[in-house]
Amino acid sequence: MGCQRRPGDPGAWLATPSWVRAGLALGVLVGLVEVAALEWEAEAGYRSAPLNPETSGRPGFRLLPPAATGISFANAIPEQRHLTNQILLNGSGVAAGDVDGDGLCDVFFAGLDRGCRLYRNLGGWKFTDITGEAGVGCPNVTASGTALADLDGDGDLDLVVNSVGNGTRVFYNDGRGRFQPAPWLLNEGKGGTSLALADVDGDGFLDLYVANYRTSALMDIAHARATFAKVDGRLELETLNGRPVTAPDLTNRFVMGPGGSLDELGEPDALYRNAGGTNFVALPFTGGQFRDEDGQAFSQPLFEWALTATFRDLNGDTLPDLFVCNDFHTPDRLWLNQGRAASDSRPGWPAPDQSLLDGGGLRGHQPRWT
Repeated sequence: MGCQRRPGDPGAWLATPSWVRAGLALGVLVGLVEVAALEWEAEAGYRSAPLNPETSGRPGFRLLPPAATGISFANAIPEQRHLTNQILLNGSGVAAGDVDGDGLCDVFFAGLDRGCRLYRNLGGWKFTDITGEAGVGCPNVTASGTALADLDGDGDLDLVVNSVGNGTRVFYNDGRGRFQPAPWLLNEGKGGTSLALADVDGDGFLDLYVANYRTSALMDIAHARATFAKVDGRLELETLNGRPVTAPDLTNRFVMGPGGSLDELGEPDALYRNAGGTNFVALPFTGGQFRDEDGQAFSQPLFEWALTATFRDLNGDTLPDLFVCNDFHTPDRLWLNQGRAASDSRPGWPAPDQSLLDGGGLRGHQPRWT
């Protein structure tokens, strides 16, 4: 999904990726009903238009085959990869937006095994592969979630690409559909799934939330053997395959669940503040930017299985709130944006230039929605 933000306008702040299932070849669905030109009305930071669908004609879509559109991308995963890492079967993302300023919507596909692809829209439902000249192929990257959004405020769509274990990449658009990779890498070593963008602190630049899952899971560890010990009367995991759970890759990874079950934890998500459009600063979960239902700061990150995240103004205060959908036993999270609190001078909070909302932060709730 593409998102363009007018520089200095904190109202236009939203972009979230769509998802496609791994291994499915892509066709293009074309609406069969003619739609009249929309009459847009400018609002505070966004625009809207009433929809008046035609009642005549046949509703639905018509599938256009790859031979007709020129889009031949298929997100296939070799069996030898997904049999040893079932997380890859979660799929990956697709983003759509006008990357070259010609008024037509182009399409970017995140690739899990064979690189990514960017298709330029030629009009008339015809597309051509411009991945090479655009510089966004991401070879040897297990790409997952993605989004097109104006990150630096120059009026064109930049690109963000998550990955499973290969970090989150940012590419800056020159306005003609050619991209320059940022000289830094975000979310290194984490299992990024989807991502969401919003101007959470009202400075006019889109900030980035990365939903993390895990790069590998216990279900893919062959012949896993565990030993347990009692600590203060509680049963706890002691070793996994002969290695202590204090090893870096096993720390904060397992907990004992109800009835003595062994529950594996996911990875902490990541929130990055967009510093002037050219850099992203990580904001920790433990610095007061995130609070629990009682308004208390967290003493450690949340180790959860995040599938997808989205920003929306859920309570009508014009601030982007955050909803995170988690997998397995970890609860979904609803974070309400508390807005600016520049007068808040409570000790122990980070300096204003490093803190989300100058001490306002995001307050958490745990809706167990299905």
